[in-house]
Amino acid sequence: MSATTIGLYVCCVLFETSQQLLFKLSGRTPLWRWRALLGGVLLYLCQLACWYKLLTYWPLGIALPLMGINYATIAIGGKYFFSERLTLRHGVSIALIIAGVAIICVRAGDLL
Repeated sequence: MSATTIGLYVCCVLFETSQQLLFKLSGRTPLWRWRALLGGVLLYLCQLACWYKLLTYWPLGIALPLMGINYATIAIGGKYFFSERLTLRHGVSIALIIAGVAIICVRAGDLL
């Protein structure tokens, strides 16, 4: 994996996590509704551009499972920004997602 592809991957994860948190904010706060919604849409477009570029380097069968880390980052972001509850089941699920992504990274190292 090159620094470029790792950077694109990190940007994809950060953009998608941020966009989902902004969409949640737009649904909760009438004052910020349209600003948060517009911010989420703009981040979606940025994430789409990064995703498109990432797919020029990585096979879809590897890139898409690696994006599963978003489930963990969004849940953690919900806990941090919106005080959402994370149970033991959530914690175990997040740990399994991270382990799965790590396994894919190790096994895909020769392909990328």
